[in-house]
Order: sequence, then C-alpha cells, then structure tokens
Amino acid sequence: MSQKRIAIIEDDSNMRFFYKSALGRSYELDFYERLADVSLTNWNYQLTIADMVLPDGILSDSLPELFALNQPVLIVSSLDEMSAMRRTRILGGVDYLVKPLTENELLFKVENILSRECGLLALPNIEGLTPKEEKILQFLSQKPDRGCSRRDLQDAIWRSTTVQPNTLEVHLSNLRKKILPLGYTIVASELGEISLIRSDTVDQ
Repeated sequence: MSQKRIAIIEDDSNMRFFYKSALGRSYELDFYERLADVSLTNWNYQLTIADMVLPDGILSDSLPELFALNQPVLIVSSLDEMSAMRRTRILGGVDYLVKPLTENELLFKVENILSRECGLLALPNIEGLTPKEEKILQFLSQKPDRGCSRRDLQDAIWRSTTVQPNTLEVHLSNLRKKILPLGYTIVASELGEISLIRSDTVDQ
C-alpha cells in the first residue's frame, strides 16, 4: 500500500530535518520553503503541516485558500498566541501545535488526524446553493466528528461583518432543506455545537 502524502510548508532547515526524522519513515513528505512555492491547483495531500509565518508572508493572510480545500491542515508555529489559534480554527485548520515539540508529540498528532481523515464528508455537487450556503457547507464538512460553535461558524462565514441574530439560523434552515434529500442534515447538540452529518445516523 502506498504511503500517505504530507505537504510541509516550513522555511527553517532544522525543522525540516526534524520532520524528516519524525515522519519520513512512515509518510511521503514534500517540502515547500515559501508560500510562493505553493500551487494549490493540484494540491493532493492527505495532510498539510505548515508554519504560520513564512519569509514571504503570513499563511492565514496570504494563502487562506489552503484551508478551503477540504484537506486537513495542521499548524506548527512558534506563535504561542490564542488569537493565532482561534484564527486557525476559524479558517478550518484541524489543530495547532506550538514549537518546540517532540517527535513523539508530532507523530501522535499526525496519526490522530489521519485516522480521522475518513470522517471528512465527501459531499456530492449540490445545485442551487447560495454563496453563503456553499461556505457554510464547506466549513461544516471539515468537522463532522466534532462540529463547531455558532460563533466560530459565523466568524468563518461573515468575518468581521455584523449580521442580524437570526441570519445564521435562516441560512442553516434553508441549507438543511436542500441537503436533506441527498442524505445529509445539520444538527445542533445540547451544548450548541453545529454538525453536518448523514441523515440516516439521526435517531428517529
């Protein structure tokens, strides 16, 4: 069986050696030292590991499209700031690790992420969605195993724009009606976490 492919966006040579030592025996690794080296046209990896700050820009600012590919992104950064961690989650990153870290810590995290990869919902093409509904669906499809809060979802879709309190609920209701015939639905847990799931898993 072929090895799973991991893209690593990292400019520091010591970190690249660290990744080779920790992951090189188990995974096929491709390295990118600058954001300018990254072309998302044929970006086909089971996981992307990236530093947040590169020589030619900030990942979340210069390449936000990476998080929209429905492929898991793990941030490994020396930025030990809650704002950066929240930004990563809002964009759709699966996790955030702070440098320095051990090989075992990295390997455990990577194995955990890849073991959940099959949980990402492969949605069919759905016609008739509004641009906001498409963004909501894309965001939720990356988190079927854990869902997200209403605030995180609203921040991801509308950013800093102020919207009416019921705007999100209206979009969720309309989207739910459109995806239900295709075997999917959107549910809210008792704690308010919103998840996209297959409708046949919902208790009748």
